[in-house]
Amino acid sequence: MMSRLLLAAVAAGVALSAPLAAQPPDPWSEFRLLVGRWEGVGTGAPGTGGGTFTFEFTLNESVLVRRSHSEYPATRDRPAAVHDDLMLIYGEGAATRAVYFDNEKHVIHYTVTTSPAPRTI
Repeated sequence: MMSRLLLAAVAAGVALSAPLAAQPPDPWSEFRLLVGRWEGVGTGAPGTGGGTFTFEFTLNESVLVRRSHSEYPATRDRPAAVHDDLMLIYGEGAATRAVYFDNEKHVIHYTVTTSPAPRTI
């Protein structure tokens, strides 16, 4: 009985000391600081405005979605305006890409790059 307990303890010790499998790098590490809800308010020339945008993951973190909504009040030179847009950021092979759509019927395709210093996306 004692030898079985000793063998079990040694086996458990060996299992605990075995190295853990290396974790793959996080493909979204540079983007995680963007996740959440953001609000902006602006004043000055040419006028005032405000809006919100969000970044959130979907499809099991395979796509980062940015949604934006901005409102601009009327001025003496132009009517009130609303701008909505949607951007999908995704990996394609080794590259990171994005596609942008808005309520003005723009569609823009991007290749996304990041740099650590200065930190940019």
